[in-house]
Amino acid sequence: MWTHIGHGGLRTKATAGQLQRAGLMPGWPDLILLSPEGRPHFLELKRRGARLREEQERFGAWCHAHAVAFAWHDNFTDALATLQAWRAVRGGIYA
Repeated sequence: MWTHIGHGGLRTKATAGQLQRAGLMPGWPDLILLSPEGRPHFLELKRRGARLREEQERFGAWCHAHAVAFAWHDNFTDALATLQAWRAVRGGIYA
């Protein structure tokens, strides 16, 4: 698995084309975390009630097949609980 990280920029059709040519792969999650031991953890954040797109489901299935941590949530509380379980945050985060 690989991707280009496409930070910033307006999300126009032209920008989408540029990011795709640069190697941005669809389905990669919003948060990419690396543990001190080098283990990747991936977290996708959705609006309340939203579901994963097909590309995101495939990414999650790849993670599951390769014992890579992957989660997705459509609410702050569950996302925070996952980050705490992964020891990615200390204590709490307050909105």
